[in-house]
Amino acid sequence: MRKILKAFGRNDNELMEPLFDTALHVSSTSGGRPRDEPARVRFVCPRSCAASIARYPAVVLEKLKRDTSDSIRVRALKLLKAFVNDGIPSTVLSIVELGGVDIAAKFISSKHKEVRTEALQTTGAMLYLEQGRESAMLTGVAKKLCGVLQDRDSTVSVAAAGALMVLAVHDSAKREIYELGAHTGFLALLHRPEYGVQLNTLKLVTVLAAHPLARDAMRTKQMEKTMRDMTEDANELLARSAKLALRAVLWTP
Repeated sequence: MRKILKAFGRNDNELMEPLFDTALHVSSTSGGRPRDEPARVRFVCPRSCAASIARYPAVVLEKLKRDTSDSIRVRALKLLKAFVNDGIPSTVLSIVELGGVDIAAKFISSKHKEVRTEALQTTGAMLYLEQGRESAMLTGVAKKLCGVLQDRDSTVSVAAAGALMVLAVHDSAKREIYELGAHTGFLALLHRPEYGVQLNTLKLVTVLAAHPLARDAMRTKQMEKTMRDMTEDANELLARSAKLALRAVLWTP
């Protein structure tokens, strides 16, 4: 890890691509994440590599600040996401304090699909930390997420809805998401064929319904019928999520 770190100052793409690939491989094999565990990576490394690993986020963020190729951006975002997901709050806090949320979110509207997806997933991972949500509120991340929520590519929509769901834990974010009109597209998202889009949209509806104006706006006959139909879905998780979303939208004080 220490040798890889020293080479990150180079700007040669032919060198940097395999270098990032090596770093990603080392990071993925350093932990004990089960193959089927979703989106969370746990790193376990000996003390001898801990100091080197602690220096990686700053180096990766510095790479993302520079003008570079999409292939490097994808790899850098993947590596940053791995460190965000390492299960150590201090690591995420360090990345957030270094401006990680703003840096990653700048690529949410990239024309390159994989860059866009990785930026969304990395940003979303940082939002699980309270300081990450605070940073997002200060840097206009909600607007960027809402801007790609209806993306034709399902991986982008899934990641955007997931990130908005986490951000909406913040009360001010609920209001901003409502004011941005994101809820007007929920019905269309629920009618998309992709399971992930439907599931994350239902979760977003559930969280956003805590805001009175958003709840009232989502309480339409079409939304209610769609969610009721989904409560009978053969997929147990989707059906349960639909029940929670429906209950949240229909709740009255």
